[in-house]
Amino acid sequence: MTGAHQRRLARFRAFLREQGLAGALVSRAQHIFYLSGWLGSGLPAFFVVGMERWLAVLPQSLAASWSLADEGRVLTYVDYSLHERAPLDHRVAQALQAAIIELGLLDQQVGVELAHVRGCDLRALEQLCAIRDLGETFARLRRRKDPEEVAQIRANIAILETAFDAARRVIRPGITELHVWAALYAAMVSKAGHPFVLTGNLGSGPRALEPDPLPTDRALALGDLVIIDLYPMINGYCADLTRTFVVGQPTAEQTSQHRVLEEALAAAVAALRPGARACDIDAIVRAQIGAKGYASYFPHHSGHGLGLDAQEAPFLIPADDTPLQVGDVLAIEPGIYHPVTGGMRLEGNYLITPDGAVSLTQYPFELLAARE
Repeated sequence: MTGAHQRRLARFRAFLREQGLAGALVSRAQHIFYLSGWLGSGLPAFFVVGMERWLAVLPQSLAASWSLADEGRVLTYVDYSLHERAPLDHRVAQALQAAIIELGLLDQQVGVELAHVRGCDLRALEQLCAIRDLGETFARLRRRKDPEEVAQIRANIAILETAFDAARRVIRPGITELHVWAALYAAMVSKAGHPFVLTGNLGSGPRALEPDPLPTDRALALGDLVIIDLYPMINGYCADLTRTFVVGQPTAEQTSQHRVLEEALAAAVAALRPGARACDIDAIVRAQIGAKGYASYFPHHSGHGLGLDAQEAPFLIPADDTPLQVGDVLAIEPGIYHPVTGGMRLEGNYLITPDGAVSLTQYPFELLAARE
């Protein structure tokens, strides 16, 4: 557990004290990672927090992947055995009971992520302690990104920029969307140094008008626009960038339409500061696009927060009046999807500071022609 995780854990305990809780059982994988640095698996896992110590409840097969700290230890349950006949849920419940008792939380008020705990585990806990929902606790904790989180997001953005370079090298008439996707993924894995699940969108020509296109075997044609929007989780954190490419050289109409996105993005970034409301940033983007006659061709949000999730609060939509705060990391993504000139989107990631916003990417913001 690093110093950053220890600081987050101290803040989490302070939140628990404010709410009159003796401890908490953290079950969402992203939140276990946030407090401990353990990336987790698909099997049930828990981070049980007392005011002085913590216990991790993990499947036995993964216990060695946890780096222990002085104040806590790992309890395990048997997740796979040739000889164990007791149901898995029973084994998990026994481990949870041992953790609750060891931390002195029996019959105490304990916070639980009700939206992220299995029903069978909740029933077991209700026999041991008084359950209270943690509600928005983690949303409040996670809004302000610490330096270590920003550093990881920056590193992930650099990986996405590598993907755009790779796409720009291979985009040409006749190549398929899947070929472009494979090329950019190979470049990302090489940059990251390990494989990861790639999430995102890629659509070309008429498919660039679709809301969330996935790559297909469609062959690119001269003059096509190609939207590439990438938002994978790498080392626990997301980055989220979009660029639009053109197969060949852009027409004057395509360049003009994309310039509207550049101006809308720049106007929004200029208004980013602590206290500005999410809905006001959204309004700036929509006003810029609407002034050029494209209002009806911009159907989605103007942006969102990002971090442990690809999309998290605040959301840049008309209905969200949340004030921005120092430490927010935002993605701003204006788009225009015109049936004649084509679909395009432009996205940047920004850190809110006391003085405004800092761009986390310097990758070219103009419409990108494939390199010859």
